[in-house]
Amino acid sequence: MSGSGLHLLGVIRAEASEIPPEALDAELIRHAELVALVRAVTLPLPIPETDAMAVQAHHHTLDVAMRHVSVVPMPWGVVFPGAPEVMRFLQQQRGTLVEALTLVEDHWEFRLHVDSTESGAERIVPTDIATKLYSELRRMARAAVPIPVEDARRFSAAFLVQRGRSRDFVDRLDELGSLHPSLTLDLTGPWPPYDFVRVTP
Repeated sequence: MSGSGLHLLGVIRAEASEIPPEALDAELIRHAELVALVRAVTLPLPIPETDAMAVQAHHHTLDVAMRHVSVVPMPWGVVFPGAPEVMRFLQQQRGTLVEALTLVEDHWEFRLHVDSTESGAERIVPTDIATKLYSELRRMARAAVPIPVEDARRFSAAFLVQRGRSRDFVDRLDELGSLHPSLTLDLTGPWPPYDFVRVTP
């Protein structure tokens, strides 16, 4: 496919769309109570692995948006021919998008990666400890999901945490880390809630 189109970055509520478009580096397209964040692009889109700057710009817009409002992030590569098609998407997916925005309202995503400080055959995260860490942190989150990892000796998970409780969440992780010195607990975020919304264009 060649030509141009509108790259869909994410969706926010209309009443929360006072963010200056120049701060987002995106255009706003509204339908009813929903607003799509889009960017004009030339097709074909670059492959993420070959254009890190384009992907970084995608994530930057979502990061700026989530600092101000709740956002349903879209994965890389969702492109529509023009504004009418974007509005049709908002109309057809209205129920799903409103439900997703309700779920992530006033929440951020944090990702935890757990590894062992040991080496060789001893480098493994015990299942019982990983389960305990997950359960303890799950209590402080609205939702949580394990993240598949290629290395079965490691453990990763995503947590949907209320913005106002982010500091408490990090402090609790530090406490848990002090109880398990043989493990490294790497927390990243806040992120837009990529792992908690699934919207099919």
